[in-house]
Amino acid sequence: MKTPIFCLLPLCLLACSEPAMQNTASASTPAASAVATANAAQSNAAAMLLNTLALTHITQTATWQSLLEQAITLRKQVQEVLPHASPEQANALYDEHVRIMNQLLTKLNDVDIATLENYFMQIEYDEQTKKEIVPPELLAKQKQLQAAGLQYADAGEGMAMITIVPDYYATLFGKQLSPDYHAYVAIQAEHNKQTSIKDGGLAISYDDFGKRLADWENFVATYPDSKKQVFSRCQMRTHRDIFLLGLDNTPTFEFDNDKKLVPESAQAWQNFVARHPDSPTTAIIQSLQGKMSKKNMEAALNQIQPNAENSECDFGDQYIYIF
Repeated sequence: MKTPIFCLLPLCLLACSEPAMQNTASASTPAASAVATANAAQSNAAAMLLNTLALTHITQTATWQSLLEQAITLRKQVQEVLPHASPEQANALYDEHVRIMNQLLTKLNDVDIATLENYFMQIEYDEQTKKEIVPPELLAKQKQLQAAGLQYADAGEGMAMITIVPDYYATLFGKQLSPDYHAYVAIQAEHNKQTSIKDGGLAISYDDFGKRLADWENFVATYPDSKKQVFSRCQMRTHRDIFLLGLDNTPTFEFDNDKKLVPESAQAWQNFVARHPDSPTTAIIQSLQGKMSKKNMEAALNQIQPNAENSECDFGDQYIYIF
């Protein structure tokens, strides 16, 4: 009689445990279903927002306050749907957000033109405290812009303009974007930390400008099928032109001798060649060894990027592009 007891024990344990397993499974199924339903709803919410944004345009009669409110609402709407949006949806949300934000910024700069034209004249500098003294009215406007992710930025020649803060899109969209969009936004955020062109010349060193050129060359090579290729190629060509030919107030060749390089640009070129031996820009520089001149450089650049490709680019991804 003892044997049956021991033989039946495992069966008893299995039988006793089975209902519990079934209950667990049945209990988790509704929960999993609820999560799936919520995720689907969030994805649908992203799709619905995209449809709404596609129809959004900024009216010409908008006021300063209404424009700021629209900017804050736009960011909040995107923040709410991004967590469960697919990379493709996030990319589309980014593109629409940029389009609308550009319209907002254009109108904000129009509305605030009186402040922008005299912006720096309103700010005093305390020599003792080494701090700026900003009038209360202007300080209040600065804080309003900050709440919307915007700022007053130096536009050169004593003027200011309203732009997004440098990391606006990187912070908002994070890693929700596809790899190419994420890399693209990261480049913009890093470059926009400091204006590189101001008052007809470079505001950063030629060496640092060369690093920015390398960023765009790398993006173009890494993501050949990206929707951001056209704009990125335009940025690459523009940076290359400036890096090799200079600007009016910061030339690469001496003013009185177009066959002699300015020492800073010569060193920057040398550094660039050492860091990026496979770069198309490096190939141009090396091809002119022994016959360097501004005229030959222009001819070499036109050969690698014909004039037809150098037509004005549509800088649609920000209101101000800091090269």
